[in-house]
Amino acid sequence: MESCLTQIFEIQAADRQIPIDFLEVHVRAEHDTRAGMPVFENVPFWPHNITYAIDIESSATDDQILELHQAVEDVCPILNLLANPPSIMDTMTLYGNVNFSGLTAGVPLAVTAA
Repeated sequence: MESCLTQIFEIQAADRQIPIDFLEVHVRAEHDTRAGMPVFENVPFWPHNITYAIDIESSATDDQILELHQAVEDVCPILNLLANPPSIMDTMTLYGNVNFSGLTAGVPLAVTAA
């Protein structure tokens, strides 16, 4: 996410002819390695409570920097993927001479993830 935000900041700044002398993006997330263990069954095992901070140095005006920041938030693909998660559908096809839960080998098995 850091590299994506950095790259989008640079692209959007160039498009707007906003000079950037220094740019650094810091991303943080919570992750508890005890997740899923006894007593911690309800703790998420994926990174969560994600935050990011931008350190920027520029001769641009405050309004230009705020406009740049908004443009980055509007178009950064990874930021938007995390902020607005899509629904995910999958399928699984079981091949081979395996009988899995009464399924016939080679017959497509459709699985829908919620």
